[in-house]
Amino acid sequence: MKASGYPLYGIQVADFIRSTLKADTGRLNQRFSAVDAVRWWPRESPAEEAAVFCMVPFRLYSQSAKDVRELQSRMDGAYRVTVNRCGFDVLATLGDDGTLRQCTNESAARVLQSGGDVYYAEGARSYILFWNPEVDHLIEQIKRRSLDKSSLRDMVIEYEFDRLSFESPLVWQDAIGYYRHAAMVSSGWDSDSVLEKLQVSGTAGIPPDYLRPEESSESPIVSARLLSASLKTKDGTVVAELKSDNKPKGHQ
Repeated sequence: MKASGYPLYGIQVADFIRSTLKADTGRLNQRFSAVDAVRWWPRESPAEEAAVFCMVPFRLYSQSAKDVRELQSRMDGAYRVTVNRCGFDVLATLGDDGTLRQCTNESAARVLQSGGDVYYAEGARSYILFWNPEVDHLIEQIKRRSLDKSSLRDMVIEYEFDRLSFESPLVWQDAIGYYRHAAMVSSGWDSDSVLEKLQVSGTAGIPPDYLRPEESSESPIVSARLLSASLKTKDGTVVAELKSDNKPKGHQ
């Protein structure tokens, strides 16, 4: 699992968490790396954009909005990289009284079709998305909006992370939050971007992009901080990369 060694697949990371981290109920400050298979992002996307993604078996954060901007400034081979923390198994709509009410996938689809708002709860997993990767055979598919699953065969995303922890969420991460569908789509499913804008702006009369129900508390979760990510072909060639100069830090 160490970045200097051969990376592990996501399922092995999950096994490591269960066998080591949860037994300690604490934080590991080493730098780790993992790798997983690539798929086309199946959810609604901004116009004329498409993304490939991999699933991360824990909640993945950037340390701060500043970290996000610095990471994006060191990105090559793709339009951008985003991290989505929405789960898709718990959905809700916003009532007239401002409270969230859980709903089924079918009712959520009807609400969206009628122009209403649907919210997704933060899950135990995350997703790393590479938008419009600059790979010849993928560029043509994105232009035609005809995405072939077989074209991603043997491609992987390798990602590095630190601050792997199993403990209560930190700072504003103190409860299960809900992200608004429209905000996630327009941001390219970028949880960090939605939260950053939420902290610096607010407009009366517009549904909030992120909600934390007061009654929603959360037990310890497995989480980590993203350091870098690379999209690779089957021969190991890096075709898109989100680079980081961050070093592991102690518990703050």
